[in-house]
Amino acid sequence: MPPTEIEEGSGYRYYAPEQQQRAIWIRRLRDAGLRLDSVQAILDGDDDEANAVLDDWVADIQDRSSVVLELANDLRTSIQGRATSNPSHRTSAWMDAAILRAAIRQVSSAAHADEVLIETRSDSASIVATDRYILAARTHVPASIVGVPSRVTLVGQVPGSGVALSFGVEG
Repeated sequence: MPPTEIEEGSGYRYYAPEQQQRAIWIRRLRDAGLRLDSVQAILDGDDDEANAVLDDWVADIQDRSSVVLELANDLRTSIQGRATSNPSHRTSAWMDAAILRAAIRQVSSAAHADEVLIETRSDSASIVATDRYILAARTHVPASIVGVPSRVTLVGQVPGSGVALSFGVEG
């Protein structure tokens, strides 16, 4: 938004009273993380375009917010596990052996890794492997979980047909 006057000595910009509300909207939208092209589309576009940009922005924020909340909860659980050395804090996970074996083989061969991380949530598990350059993951692997979200690292061979994992909270 071009100022109505720029002071030569200080470079301070002055705006007319009729520009005040627009400047306030620009600052608020920028402080909220919106890109300048989106701010311009909202303030200068037609109503349909402005509403579409706002809808997309809110949907993106809601998606990121749910990911951040899940991550924060996982970290809190991990922090709690570090502070508690009580062995009764255990997690048991039951998964179909064929599905688990296939998931482990898939991620370990994709990432050329000898270590696989299994991370449990309340009703599923994620299987992850990396060789520092390639990250491979299978998420939402069906599982029956009893206990708090946990992690275990498997090193070496893929488990056989009888798979029952029981492990403590990562500390």
